[in-house]
Amino acid sequence: MVILREEDGKTFFRSDAAIELARALGGWWRLLLPIALIPRFIRDMGYKWIANNRYWISKRADFCILPDPEMEERILE
Repeated sequence: MVILREEDGKTFFRSDAAIELARALGGWWRLLLPIALIPRFIRDMGYKWIANNRYWISKRADFCILPDPEMEERILE
């Protein structure tokens, strides 16, 4: 993940980008901000692990399910 902050043109990568996104979203996402106290190389290892396992974590498939014939009739071309 890469974030470019428009105010000052600063660029954030990996876990720094996730922290900056939490800061920008506000609300309960701000509860994640103390993660910034963890050294960057450790945060980035966690970020890479989550990125590589995101389908397993979210229980989503990494493929598309083909529609059955009834559903296929409802799809507009």
